[in-house]
Amino acid sequence: MREYDYSYTPVGAKPTGYLQYNGAPIDINVGTTVEMFANYKKSVSSDVRVLKPVGKHSKDPNGSDVVLYDAVTPGTATITAPGFCSDIHTIPCVPTITVTLNIS
Repeated sequence: MREYDYSYTPVGAKPTGYLQYNGAPIDINVGTTVEMFANYKKSVSSDVRVLKPVGKHSKDPNGSDVVLYDAVTPGTATITAPGFCSDIHTIPCVPTITVTLNIS
């Protein structure tokens, strides 16, 4: 999952590649691991009883913050990556990104 697109391949299915996130909840199953890449700021789960962070966050080679989450119980949770404005005023601000997951 990235800030504006995602890829989800259920077990046994063919990968579909990345799809643009349109704001609608993404349906996943309990036991799914979600990998969230966010620019500048660490993402957080709205309900760690449903979508639990796994381990510590890290950085990918491009400098994006990476957090792994496990879908541990059925329910709905959001992952939010806070917005950020650089001290360099010629760089546009990055808006807050919120992705909703329905876990069954």
